[in-house]
Amino acid sequence: VGLSSLTEGTTYYWQVRAINAGGTTYAEDSSIAFWSFTTAVSPPGSFTKTSPTDAATGVSTSPTLSWGTSTGATSYEYCYDTSDDNDCTTWVDNGTATTVGLSSLTEGTTYYWHVRAINAGGTTYAEGSETAFWSFTTAVTPPGAFTKTSPTDTATGVSTSPTLSWGTSTG
Repeated sequence: VGLSSLTEGTTYYWQVRAINAGGTTYAEDSSIAFWSFTTAVSPPGSFTKTSPTDAATGVSTSPTLSWGTSTGATSYEYCYDTSDDNDCTTWVDNGTATTVGLSSLTEGTTYYWHVRAINAGGTTYAEGSETAFWSFTTAVTPPGAFTKTSPTDTATGVSTSPTLSWGTSTG
């Protein structure tokens, strides 16, 4: 007998009996010898990363990584590093949140990142591939404000071999 519409991740118990005019016989010679089976859980649904976009430049050193929702996901894990090798050694649990804020990244550095959705049925990677890492490059902060000091604005009688001077600028 084929069954349909069973619920994922559910344990079912079953028994069979044969009946005729002479009586009833249970499988395994016992009316209480139920067998059980548990239905499979489908892995999380497909989803995509959203921000920062792949190959983005000028990204803050404290960016927010974000991605779409994966149907059936019970948690998400993300990773990022500076190696362009389609691999990540440290995956970080992010619970059910679809964003995470990073901080203290290095200026002018390219980072590679990926996300995966997890449930009892398995793991689904964003973009449908374990190696679909996206990259972004952090911005370099422009030099800090500074002023010119000499010769002063609109100065007159300045030597024909003047020394120009100005204050320091951070960065």
